[in-house]
Amino acid sequence: MSFTPRTPPSRLVASLAICLTVALVLFVQFRTQIFNGFTVLYGDRYDAAIMTTILEHWSNVVHGRAPWSQLYYFYPYTKTLGHTDGYFLIGLIYALVRPLGFDPFLTTELTNMVFRAIGFGTFFLAARQIFRLPFWLALFAAALFAASNSLTIHGQRLQLASIAFAPVLALLMWHAVRALYAGQRRRFVGFGCAAGIVLGAWSITCFYMTWFFIFFTTFLLAFLVYGIGRAGRKTLGQHIVAHKAGVAIVAVVTVVALLPLLTVYLAKSQETGMRPIDTVLSNTVPLAGVLQVGNENLLFGKIYNRFLAFAAPGYAPNGEYYNTGVAPLLFLLFVFGCIHVLRRRTRDAAPVDTLLRAACLAAICTWLLTLNVGGHSAWWLVYKFFPGARALSVVSAYQMFLLFPVVLIAAYYLSTLKVPASIWIVLVLLLGAEEINDGYIALVRADEVKRVDVPAPPPGCTAFFVSGWAHQALATPMSEWINNHYAHNVSAMLIGELHQIPTINGVASFNPPDWNFENPNAPDYTSRIRAYAQRHAVNGLCRLDLEAKRWDLTW
Repeated sequence: MSFTPRTPPSRLVASLAICLTVALVLFVQFRTQIFNGFTVLYGDRYDAAIMTTILEHWSNVVHGRAPWSQLYYFYPYTKTLGHTDGYFLIGLIYALVRPLGFDPFLTTELTNMVFRAIGFGTFFLAARQIFRLPFWLALFAAALFAASNSLTIHGQRLQLASIAFAPVLALLMWHAVRALYAGQRRRFVGFGCAAGIVLGAWSITCFYMTWFFIFFTTFLLAFLVYGIGRAGRKTLGQHIVAHKAGVAIVAVVTVVALLPLLTVYLAKSQETGMRPIDTVLSNTVPLAGVLQVGNENLLFGKIYNRFLAFAAPGYAPNGEYYNTGVAPLLFLLFVFGCIHVLRRRTRDAAPVDTLLRAACLAAICTWLLTLNVGGHSAWWLVYKFFPGARALSVVSAYQMFLLFPVVLIAAYYLSTLKVPASIWIVLVLLLGAEEINDGYIALVRADEVKRVDVPAPPPGCTAFFVSGWAHQALATPMSEWINNHYAHNVSAMLIGELHQIPTINGVASFNPPDWNFENPNAPDYTSRIRAYAQRHAVNGLCRLDLEAKRWDLTW
């Protein structure tokens, strides 16, 4: 007797199953915070404060207290949103939660939970509507996607969770193409324009994930166009010509939606420069990194790294993004899925089969480009020829984007199996267990709230800078260089947003060209501040003593 989870449940059972699965996913992913009463949260004193600052910015924007592209740090530079990821769509959720009375850091964590639930829901819809996966398999695949190992390990990097918009765009594009072939002009324009708008909004939420989506989709479309054959390409061309006005409208809307990205981030890239090729190639994926789930992984982490210590003694897991690999069993199912799909080519393949074939090829080809074998990587071709690639540094983060096609293809392969119920139970348990790990949870919420709890600035203070924290070099177990670089700057950033007063301090992925505000306890810190203020004609600049929480107009 074999069992295949294909029987669709009733609407009530389906609704209960979805709600319970979402609750389980959120519990597993946020179990540490739940058990500690949300006193210690994702992230640390630095990255979490920077992220919360940008989310607080969007709350200010929504409430009319700030222009959308201008944050309250790096004053008097403009379009400062372009110095790092924009968090736009995440910020809108934050802006809805913040008025409920939660402090900024708890609001960020609650926003994180909402966003994970959105990722679950969008993946489930894509699995059901595009790939027609059985309900229970789609539900399980959505859970794997939302609770994936790498997204949990990097749970403090909420912008990377914006991969939740990959299924949204896939759905919109799928329905747009179907409408194009069906001759439904209004439906095509509606879905096409919606896809363009989502792409634009996503681009100022997380540049990395948006770029990864465009990169993958470029290969996907190339394989699709090739796969439909000469007759198929002729038919596609005829539909495009027949709907040329609608196609033009969709193209214009997409370009307009991308203008915020171009006007802010392109200008900043020219101001601050791009990533050097040596830095980029050093962050490509070693072969061992494909399955590197990190030491924190419950099932395979320590086992895999012990195996590597024996099999590849030259490999050393290091860097913040060393652990973006795919869990081994999931990867194995993905490989079997690709073999199954690529071997089943038929002359009259259904659209979903053609799409699956193209997705397999796109995933394989783009993944290979990220690999680093013996110090060599084909990514230099991407860096040189693909638009926007020079703005990327952490190429290995692409493996986090690949979760979308990898989980879909693995789930599709599972849908073809006919095995006993006992095997299904074992598979579900193993696939779920290999995604469980301990995230980076180190932000002591009460301490962070206290650090930025300062009185309002006095009249006449139109901009400010901050002093250093006492013993700042030892503020965290991180290196003295990092502590002296970040501790005072991140506090200034969030204080500026909370009080809507600009600060010349700040720190981001790309700092202004004359930024020189590290080491605040060094004897020349004040002279560096004065030189900057004079160079930029900053008037009304006051000093905030972070330790004493005192404003000084006569520093």
